Amino acid sequence: MSDRIKLVTEESYIELQINPLRSKKFLIFGIFLIICITLSLFYALKAPHETYPYYAIIIWALGFGIIAYLQFCNFYGKVIVTIDNDFITISDQIHNLGLTKQFEIKDVSNIRVAGFMEKIKSPVLGGWLHFKFYDGKVAFDYKDKTYRFGSTITEKDAILVAEKFKNYLKAIKYDSQ
Repeated sequence: MSDRIKLVTEESYIELQINPLRSKKFLIFGIFLIICITLSLFYALKAPHETYPYYAIIIWALGFGIIAYLQFCNFYGKVIVTIDNDFITISDQIHNLGLTKQFEIKDVSNIRVAGFMEKIKSPVLGGWLHFKFYDGKVAFDYKDKTYRFGSTITEKDAILVAEKFKNYLKAIKYDSQ
């Protein structure tokens, strides 16, 4: 597995931690965009209302917020997936804050590798697609929906993670019967 991925297997749970990319290309490009948007906002606030309407300022401010969020995720965001005897928990975290989803094991099926496996060569989209725009390479079915995680891992790592999770779930379901 790559250096960014940590897989811990214990008797009572299995945990996958996917650490951030921390790419310098994306940092430089993001800082450039933030500076451009900040200068545009500064100009817009100094311009008379007739030449630069307020809705444009709001749009630029939203763009600034989105790019700043993506940059923050790029350097500090991580995904933690934990499977214990009762639940699969997927947590998207930035400095221990974030969203957590829980899925009951009894309704989980078909853990598999699924998704976009091509490496994206674009310095802009390549690092940012995984931040809520693209869900992931490891998928599972829960009730009537498919959920995904692990968008920044390689295909090789995705296959390994899916196999480990499948084996762990088989062991749990075998023990509970």
